[in-house]
Amino acid sequence: MSSHIGDKEKIRIIHLLISLGISHYFDKEIEEILDQAFGKLNDIIAKEDDLETISLMFEVFRLYGHKMSCDAFERFKGEDGRFKENLAGDVRGMLQLYHAAQFGTPSEDIIEEALSFTRNQLECFAVQETSTLPPHLITHIRNALYRSRCHNMEILAAREYVSFYDHEEGHDELLLRFAKLSFNYCRLLYIQEIKTLTKKPNHCPT
Repeated sequence: MSSHIGDKEKIRIIHLLISLGISHYFDKEIEEILDQAFGKLNDIIAKEDDLETISLMFEVFRLYGHKMSCDAFERFKGEDGRFKENLAGDVRGMLQLYHAAQFGTPSEDIIEEALSFTRNQLECFAVQETSTLPPHLITHIRNALYRSRCHNMEILAAREYVSFYDHEEGHDELLLRFAKLSFNYCRLLYIQEIKTLTKKPNHCPT
């Protein structure tokens, strides 16, 4: 990645690579970027108040073994100690927080609260018959509620996200094309492996 890109944007790109199922092609570079960024994480997120950004950073760092503190989500709570109700208007932020909450531990109460809060809100979005949300986003929410990305097979999660990303405005056409090629290549490998495993040896009786 270009050295002119900021740390937040680099992490956002890494998250996209993970979601598209192509991050393994860049593992070494990703680990180097995250190692450097984690060392100055407090400075990076000091004034960040975007729910989606904090949530995807939490997911990426935890996925790569860096224990980003869940205290980063305290900024989204009100004086009553609960998540602010106006967060419900940030659909993408809520969805990303739901994914991030899958990487919490049982001792992290705020993560349990986030999981409950986001699930309740996302379920409302998923069943709205007159929703103004784009159809592909509603489908994406329903898929996440059915089986979150981290609990799904990587290749299936990638296929679902590629389908979603294909309908996103301003998507990166080059990365999307690369992800589709990678998925098709992996699918061919799996098919070949299945054929090999199920092929009868010549000496076996019919």
